[in-house]
Amino acid sequence: MRLPAPEITEHPNGLHSLHDPAITSVGEYMSVTENGTTTGVQGTVAPGFEPVREAFEASLAEERSGHSAQLAAYVHGEQVVDLWGGPGIAGDSLTGVFSSSKGAVYLVVALLVQDGVLELDREVRHYWPEFAQAGKEHITLRDLLSHRAGLIGVEGGFSPEELADDRAIAARLAGQRPWWRPGAAFGYHALVIGALAGEVVLRATGSTVQELYESRIRAPYGLDFYLGLPEEQEHRWLSTQPMDPTPQQKRELARPARAARSACAASPSTSTTSSPPCWRSSPTPAPYGPTARPRPAASARRAAWPACTRRPSAAPAACRRC
Repeated sequence: MRLPAPEITEHPNGLHSLHDPAITSVGEYMSVTENGTTTGVQGTVAPGFEPVREAFEASLAEERSGHSAQLAAYVHGEQVVDLWGGPGIAGDSLTGVFSSSKGAVYLVVALLVQDGVLELDREVRHYWPEFAQAGKEHITLRDLLSHRAGLIGVEGGFSPEELADDRAIAARLAGQRPWWRPGAAFGYHALVIGALAGEVVLRATGSTVQELYESRIRAPYGLDFYLGLPEEQEHRWLSTQPMDPTPQQKRELARPARAARSACAASPSTSTTSSPPCWRSSPTPAPYGPTARPRPAASARRAAWPACTRRPSAAPAACRRC
């Protein structure tokens, strides 16, 4: 696939920026077959990005019946691809974004570090006294946020109700002994990092990550990304479908369970993504709560934070609708 070559502009400070005049002109379309029927793919692409549309259309055609998809792409803040297709989907449909939401929690944390409210090298117990037990007295906020605290889960796993309640997750983790010496190794805290970070934020500020995200990020920039799906947005929700495991994943799943893996286990499968409303309303960052559409509002593209974190999400808030 060949994409249009951008122009390179050199600035006095030595930095370079890219500008592609093609992205200023975007055309709408609906794909049509030779017999005149629509393929179901709709949206816009900038001139020169037609191969992306073709690849998207081909990929969607290979999916199992009933599947839909969305795709958006930006080049230096300018939208060049905005596509969707399949049954039941619209350009503004919302769905879960899973671990992409972790960047949003960290964005809230970064704002608090910038404000001087949080210090990365301060021990977590300074903000959250109950955390200082079972060998966790000297874990720093930096250790925690960099997935080096050894708290990937709890013995026995979490219940479905706990997974929808960050405070419950945090309370159990406060009493959990680390699975390895804190700071000595990295281990992805897939299901719990939002609860851990969110509890620190709550203790330090009295506000949840969700509240700070809403007041300082989502509302000011008009983002269509929610930390916990509001009830009035339920009509836009589309469930995601789990992918078929690859051969390598099947081999991994067949391996004997380890203690640490058992600690991460929860009663519901994390691949069962047609989550009930109580999980969707939870702002827990990964695996269930935050929802977004693939293209942010125009004001978000002008936001003064990196493109990789334009899809925020967050932490605390109990499920009240189960």
